[in-house]
This record gives sequence, structure tokens and C-alpha cells, in this order.
Amino acid sequence: MPAALTASWRCHSRSGLRPRCIQGPALLRTITHANLIAAIPGMLGFVPADSILVIGVNGDKIAMTARHDISGVDGMADYLAEVMQTHSVPTAVVIAITEDENIGTAAVRTMSNALMRHGIETDRRLVVARCDQPAPYRDLITGDTGTSGDYRESPVSANRILTGQPVAQSREAMRESLATTDPIDSTNVELQPELAAKAIVSAIVNWPTEIPGLAFRLLEGEPTVAPFLSTSSASGSPPAS
Repeated sequence: MPAALTASWRCHSRSGLRPRCIQGPALLRTITHANLIAAIPGMLGFVPADSILVIGVNGDKIAMTARHDISGVDGMADYLAEVMQTHSVPTAVVIAITEDENIGTAAVRTMSNALMRHGIETDRRLVVARCDQPAPYRDLITGDTGTSGDYRESPVSANRILTGQPVAQSREAMRESLATTDPIDSTNVELQPELAAKAIVSAIVNWPTEIPGLAFRLLEGEPTVAPFLSTSSASGSPPAS
């Protein structure tokens, strides 16, 4: 799997790679372009920018929703199309989110061509400037233009909020909200990687070391001692293998 995909594409699936069919919006084929674009943040859980979005459709249900940084579409288009083909997703909507219409148009064509090579129909190809507020969009198939709806008024966003899942303002903000630990405060701390590395090796081989049990020290105030736990052999030599 391309490395870029591991961090930057999102799929409605617990495994992240096996799309599963989820409900609606129902009658996706009849929803307006403006309302579909407004639903994007609610589907992803955050407001995307400079992105290529692919919505896999099976009947009137959304089978998967995936996004990628628009700059990397050339490297992921065929892979994503292959994943969708493997899971029998017959139709897709392709949307580029960027203020540069030329970049957006090229990205939609690249993604759509990859899907078509894998037998997947693309019945909507849209370019929209942004998703954080109503913005102009263009339909690359019909040439029609319009203005997208406000995601804050979308039923998809409302449903997400009602289930206790707020819509983050960016992918970075969503990532921070999912963090399970607090950021480490390294203010006034001088790290000593060489000492730490020696201590780790000492602990692994169970061999006594001459380094002090000090992983780091504060530049201001009293030193903070963090002794490493290691058990030396009785003879002071490495254990027999």
C-alpha cells in the first residue's frame, strides 16, 4: 500500500481498508450538487481543504468515502480504484476541493480515469473552491456552475453532532482531538540521546553500565533523575547466551 495513503485517506470502515456499506444519504442520485458538497464535512468528520474526495456509491447507499491530499492524486488513484473494484463498488462521485480550478480539474480527471479503467462509473465530477463556507463549484460533466450549501446546515453534520461526534475545522484538529495522550512539555529540558541509547542497550542485554541514571536534566532548577531499571549479573559480566 502506498505510504501516503496510510495517513491521509479516510474510509468508513473499522479496518480502514475494507469499505462497508453504510446508510445514505438516501437517494444520493437525486441530491443536488450544492447539498452533496455541504455534506462532505459531516461524512468525513472534518472540513477538508486541498483534497480529492471519492464517494463510492452502491445503489442509494454510500459504500465508502475516501479523501487524499490533492497533490498526491497521481500516486494513489489506481490503488484506490483497485480497492473499490475489489469490494464491488460500481459507481463513484469525484470531487476536488481547491481554490485552483486548473489543479482541481486535472485531479478529478486523473481520479476519474483510474476509476473508469477499473470499470467504475463516475456520474458526478465536481470542483469546489472550499468546504468551510458556501463556495462556487463547477460540474465538469455538464459545465453547470453554482454555489455549495453551508455544511453547518447540512442534515449529515447535524446527525453527526447529535451522535456526539463534532465536525472538526480541519484534519489536523480532528487528529488532535483523537490523541490519547497529552503533548510532552519539553520546555527547559535538555535531552541526552546518547545516554538514553546506552541505557536502553544496557537494559536489553542485562549488562551493567557506567553511565549515571540520568535520562535528562532541567536547564533551570534541580536536576530530575530518571534511573533506568536494569539487573546486572552476579559476576558483573554479560549473561551467557
